[in-house]
Amino acid sequence: MIAVLAVASLLAGSATASQLSYSLPNTFPNLAKCASENLQYSCENTTVVTDSCCSIVQGGLVLQTQFWSTYTGLEKEGQLLPKGSWTIHGLWPDNCDGQYDVAPSPNKTDNGTVIPPYKGPSIDNFIKQYGRYELLEYMETYWINQGAPNWEFWGHEFSKHATCTSTFDVACYEPYKEHMDLINFFDAVIRAYKRYPTYDILASAGIVPSNKTTYPLAAIQNAVKAQVGAVPYFGCTNNGTVLSEVWYYHHVLGTEQYGTFKNLDTDYNSTCSTTAGIHYYERTSHSERVPHASALATCSITLLSFTMSDDEYGGGGGGGDYDYDQGCDYASIYQDFDERADDRKALARRHSCDEGFDAFNPDGEAAGEGGEEGGVAHPNGDAEMANGEDVGAGDASAVGAGLQGERQANKVRITTPYLTKYERARILGTRALQISMNAPVLVPLDGETDALQIAIKELSQRKIPLIIRRYLPDGSFEDWSVSELISD
Repeated sequence: MIAVLAVASLLAGSATASQLSYSLPNTFPNLAKCASENLQYSCENTTVVTDSCCSIVQGGLVLQTQFWSTYTGLEKEGQLLPKGSWTIHGLWPDNCDGQYDVAPSPNKTDNGTVIPPYKGPSIDNFIKQYGRYELLEYMETYWINQGAPNWEFWGHEFSKHATCTSTFDVACYEPYKEHMDLINFFDAVIRAYKRYPTYDILASAGIVPSNKTTYPLAAIQNAVKAQVGAVPYFGCTNNGTVLSEVWYYHHVLGTEQYGTFKNLDTDYNSTCSTTAGIHYYERTSHSERVPHASALATCSITLLSFTMSDDEYGGGGGGGDYDYDQGCDYASIYQDFDERADDRKALARRHSCDEGFDAFNPDGEAAGEGGEEGGVAHPNGDAEMANGEDVGAGDASAVGAGLQGERQANKVRITTPYLTKYERARILGTRALQISMNAPVLVPLDGETDALQIAIKELSQRKIPLIIRRYLPDGSFEDWSVSELISD
């Protein structure tokens, strides 16, 4: 925390921080202009929003939604649920009155023309193209579909919800590079999800999965309100007796990606019974796996002479740590240090909310939403995945035991030879930590004004080995020197 606060001060004095020339494409919108905006909470603004990239202008009631499912139906293929955690459903933009514009259909344009199903490659390829292996692993761990591959569910959520939120418009990312908005949306979904470790919140009140015990709805609601200060919506199936989902409500100050979330009580009546006991069923045999260590601490970096861990996407419900904004979510501080993509003009909005372009939906609706019998309907058309029966539970065990500690040879490195925003943040944070510990270093700046380059010079002057260790999804790692990572 000291390092982060010190870095904020360090960056404040850098006038040219946004002029880095590294070639790794970023996934941040261009928010420099937002610094001068008078931000107001969505649905509470008293003046007209002048820039839809800086504040939400449509769908200002934002819902972070989660599932409690007992099986996936693809256990034999290794698609398992994370032990000790609810799973991600999505991040939904509702209108301020709690309603949702259901027209046009997600698979038709305004004039009724049917949009052909997406037949392209799995969208996890787009995540890999940006070198975001830690993001992909986290999504494969905590964002789980039912009866269909996970990526179909992710694509459905993007094309249905991100495309109806102004701060994800491609015009906000100028210069835009293909799929920047997709990756940025996935990051935003996870950031919001990490605020609510629902499993741990309920467990702290003695509410745990059981095939025998039932719980009053009021006890479930009160357990969450005690931790987050507001009552979310709880959804139930089987005539309101089987707990299946939760929706957390917010107004947002700033962008949906990086803004401040204000917790609100739900405005939607629970479908859970207020008289009968609620079943919070255990998951079926062989449907769970313990999340890999790399999924809990996937930003781990060895910098200087010791190991530091970001825990970028840790805590999706398995930790008991209620510091929701933990990890290497440096977006608000290090935005200016994200390198610019190729100089391309922003493309016309492909995934228009008005056109209802369900870009990644192979067959109309992903199995995770909409149309499941017994599902809990939401005004926006989303519904709960089928749940409550021990159907389709396979015998597969957790896959990918990992190669923890195995060195990935330099000649077969698979990560990009450029500093990522997290690695740059680590260098700056380490220098800031030295400053906070009264260990300044004075070096000739030779006209250098860039904070990152100054930090590198100062750390090098102290002869601290700037080695960055990148952990890979399989548990192996690569060691890079900063000089290698900043080479053109």
